[in-house]
Formats: sequence, C-alpha cells, structure tokens
Amino acid sequence: MTRTLGRKRPKLSGWNRHSLPVKCADDTTTQYFGHFAVLLFMQRLNEMVAVEKLWKKRDLMHLYADGLAFANLTVKVGFKRQTKLAAKESVEIPGKVEKAVEAVHLILPQKVNVPLMRILPGDTVVVSNGSPLMDVLAEGIFIGVHVEGERQELVVNLEGRLPDKVKSFRLDRTAQRTCFERCLVALLKLAEEPDCT
Repeated sequence: MTRTLGRKRPKLSGWNRHSLPVKCADDTTTQYFGHFAVLLFMQRLNEMVAVEKLWKKRDLMHLYADGLAFANLTVKVGFKRQTKLAAKESVEIPGKVEKAVEAVHLILPQKVNVPLMRILPGDTVVVSNGSPLMDVLAEGIFIGVHVEGERQELVVNLEGRLPDKVKSFRLDRTAQRTCFERCLVALLKLAEEPDCT
C-alpha cells in the first residue's frame, strides 16, 4: 500500500510553487515522515527568520565590520565563468528547482583580513543588488578567497546566473542550506524504503 503526502512549497529560495507528492510505504512511515519533515522545515524557517532579523537590525557597515557581508563587489573581467548543471541528487527533493551552478569570482574593492572573516568555505551565501531583503539575485555556496597579486576575490558557486547589466553586487552569509537538504534527502530515502519499519 502506498500513502501520498501533498506538500506545498515553503517560502524558501530555490523552490517552486507546486505541490508534489511524497510516496511513503505505509501509514507508520507516513506519520514518521510527516512529523520530522514539519520539524525540519520549521527549524529551517526559524533560521531564515533569525538571519532576516539580523539584516533588519544591523546595517551594512556593522555586518561588514563583523565579516558577515561585503558590498561593491564586481565580477572578475576576463574570467571564464564556468557553468555546469547542479549535481543530481540520488533522491529528488520535491518542489526544488534545479538550476545550473555557476562559479563566479567577485572582486573585493579593498583588502580584508581573511582570518577574521565569518563567512567560511561551505557557508550558504546570497548575492543581491544592494539589499538581501529586497533584491536577491542568486544563492550559492562560498568556496573561499582567491588572491591574485594585490587583489582579493571571493569565489562562489552560485545557483543561477548574475545579470550582466548589474555591475555592483553585495554578498551576505545566510542560513545554512546544506545540512537542511541532506536531512530532507535522508527522510525521503527512509520514506521510500519498504522495510524501514
């Protein structure tokens, strides 16, 4: 017997607006999946709300001083922007929009003390046209700082493509996405396993 849960899209970046079914092996699995999926999404949304409160409470100058945001970034001229399809999950995440991943080098307008940065490799970041609350352009994973002579560049794997007409960008650390998606994939695998109970 198969049970199906209709799940509407939460207000998360990179998710579409449609309900997609999650098939569970039996009633017990359905209850288990539903319970922990709700807890997982609640935790994710709470983390995002906390980040949005931080953005509202603290201005760019204070976020920059704490190493949590950088502004007036420009895309490296002459750099071949590498684009590839996102890695395919062994279990498809319902509702998630699959986008191409683009490696981008963003040039810092002035030198920063890298050890004091609180944006670390693997952190989830958002790139905006000035405000992460109003005009987010893309979300991605921070790779690290590339140094070329006197110039420092932030390397980011972005889901989506930055518009060519925008010349200056802002980058902020946001709620961690990787752990959330891995936990959700684990739940989906468990839900589809016929002998999990």
